[in-house]
Amino acid sequence: MSVLNTADLPSGVYTAYFVIDTLVNGVLDNGGPRDSVRFTINKNCMPSIAINGSTSDAVVSTGSPVNVTVGLPGQYLGRHCCDYFVYCDAPGATRYWFSYATGQWQTGAAIVSYQANAADFGNSPVLNTAGLPAGGYTFYFSIDNNQDGVMDGTPVTSTIHLTIQ
Repeated sequence: MSVLNTADLPSGVYTAYFVIDTLVNGVLDNGGPRDSVRFTINKNCMPSIAINGSTSDAVVSTGSPVNVTVGLPGQYLGRHCCDYFVYCDAPGATRYWFSYATGQWQTGAAIVSYQANAADFGNSPVLNTAGLPAGGYTFYFSIDNNQDGVMDGTPVTSTIHLTIQ
């Protein structure tokens, strides 16, 4: 069950609590078992992903050009040792991973797209084609602060959806 689903929270550190109050009187006065989760929102440090220059979801006609780019805001400059993952969920439940080393998309096990200091990573093209089949595509750009080639640590992810019709 989802109880918090909003994109409007400002940057900050939050703690969400789950408490069971055994008295049904509209006042939290007899709290029972509780659990909490702490999370941080930093809207200034989100990686960016764009389709044809726009960071909004896109709809294009079959055969139309599609240019996908990823980049980092200035707040990332100077950070060290990150894993960068660029991947796409395509029609047919297929996940593709982008490798900067080869400049190619491939299926299979997760691969790290790029490993380096954030200062070395700029706004970069990852797809430029006009031949995508019709359907829905979701592109992801994740940054993982634990440079080990595995998506672990504390990833920060941006997504964008493309519909080819």
